[in-house]
Amino acid sequence: SKFQKLSAEDQRDVLLHKKEIFISEDDKLTELAQKYTGSNGAKCDTCQIKFNKRREPDRICPFCAFAVCDNCVCHTSRGKCYCKDSNFGYDYHPKPDKREWYQYGGYLTKAQRVKANELLNIQPTKEMLVLLPFVAGYYEGDEDDNKDE
Repeated sequence: SKFQKLSAEDQRDVLLHKKEIFISEDDKLTELAQKYTGSNGAKCDTCQIKFNKRREPDRICPFCAFAVCDNCVCHTSRGKCYCKDSNFGYDYHPKPDKREWYQYGGYLTKAQRVKANELLNIQPTKEMLVLLPFVAGYYEGDEDDNKDE
């Protein structure tokens, strides 16, 4: 972060409110994306088991690269990727009161993740390109759900 790059003297001044650091939205987004990006299939991001030719990941999120093994994928909290509005590319209902109890949390929406990947120069995966038309938030639910209230 910008604070950690400062000299000890400048860090002291910031903490004493003698100096300010400007952090742009892009910087905040990039920092979040770096912190909450999965292993992209190198290991299970939940139980930390390493994958190899005999044991492959059950799922990898095309947006946040979170990978899970077959034991963790079915768990309602351990099998959740880092995305805020979806799980492994599948959108949650846009209205929080219509979601299941375990459809919560996450850190970045798909749209934020796409922008962060651009800032970090990460090329979209083939799966991500297929899902991108749905990033705008369109949800095919009940007829009542799509009407304005």
